[in-house]
Amino acid sequence: SQMSEQAKRVLEQELELSRQEGQLAEVQDRLEASELEASSRKTDLDQKSFALEDARSQMSEQAKRVLEQELELTRQEGQLAEVRDRLEASEMEASSRKNDFDQKSFALEDARSQ
Repeated sequence: SQMSEQAKRVLEQELELSRQEGQLAEVQDRLEASELEASSRKTDLDQKSFALEDARSQMSEQAKRVLEQELELTRQEGQLAEVRDRLEASEMEASSRKNDFDQKSFALEDARSQ
């Protein structure tokens, strides 16, 4: 009888141990699933972070190109202003020469008519 009580307690302890092992296996499965989910989220986050860094880099490159284009435009505007100034000076010189020519031509006509 005493042996059967001990055997009964041993069986109960084995059942309890088996139940706890089952619970432990469930907890380990959930932990593994959580770790996989966390790893997947980290991978997604890393990919998004990389894409964001790439976009920032592209924007930085575009901003640099825009600044270079603005500098080139400013340089070309300066050159255009110089060309306009030279053209204006040439036009004034041509106008002055035409006036001189007209005056000489008028004086020549005047001299011929006398």
